[in-house]
Amino acid sequence: MEAINIVGSKVGAKGKLRRLEYEKYRILIHEGRYVRGIVMCRENPSSFLEDALTVFVKRFENKFAGTLMEWNGDLSKFQTAVELVDDCFSIALIYPMVVMWEGENPEELTELEQKILEIAKEVCLEKECFLIPDLLEILKTKLKKSPDKLLALLYDLHKRQYFISLT
Repeated sequence: MEAINIVGSKVGAKGKLRRLEYEKYRILIHEGRYVRGIVMCRENPSSFLEDALTVFVKRFENKFAGTLMEWNGDLSKFQTAVELVDDCFSIALIYPMVVMWEGENPEELTELEQKILEIAKEVCLEKECFLIPDLLEILKTKLKKSPDKLLALLYDLHKRQYFISLT
């Protein structure tokens, strides 16, 4: 992390999102006024993740502006930032999911959303639940759509409570 911080301080302007590669990792860095947000990935990060990092840094700085300006190193002042992480990065999506749709109100769904839900139901019948990354792989193969588009649709379906996490 120290190496990333050093490189991050030498490259680019504040408010910009930068991408670095180090060994097998892809690193996103977003420079705020007071903080530097960093996300490390094994694969190319999605546009959703890039946007989430940008939003997180801005919201973190807005929420903790007074604390950051006079920060003395006490991390306990940022304990409520966990809620921001969940909100910005949709951490709930890492938990096992089930489908909460029985085919009702198809007019509220696009054709692609309906196909996604049908495939997710099939997976649930087989395994009782699913993880978003596993479902995403199945959907990429069956629907031949970009992972970014599929992930955005999965996120939207979760927000609309067609999927719920089992935690």
